[in-house]
Amino acid sequence: MPSRDTNGSVVSDEMYAQIQRRLLESGEWDRIYRMLELKLNESGWMDELHDHAKELARQMYPISVRKMTDSVSSKASSEVPENVKAEVTAKIRQYLDSQLEK
Repeated sequence: MPSRDTNGSVVSDEMYAQIQRRLLESGEWDRIYRMLELKLNESGWMDELHDHAKELARQMYPISVRKMTDSVSSKASSEVPENVKAEVTAKIRQYLDSQLEK
């Protein structure tokens, strides 16, 4: 099923796979991932998520891995700071623009 990019344009599965392969092969994926990890840590996002998981585990008996994963995943994706999303998106766009110029 085709995906939509942040502008609402349709990106085919094949194109998505090609982009992902280029990012991996060039090493850009790792650079962007490290930047994302650093920005999330600096923003306190990782600490908040860790605290949420600990509190959830304290309240849950018996602990359900499925429920923990669902709750933490939902919170994690919904609470990524907008500035971090924007920075990572800009970095990916910059890389793609540089690839299109070649």
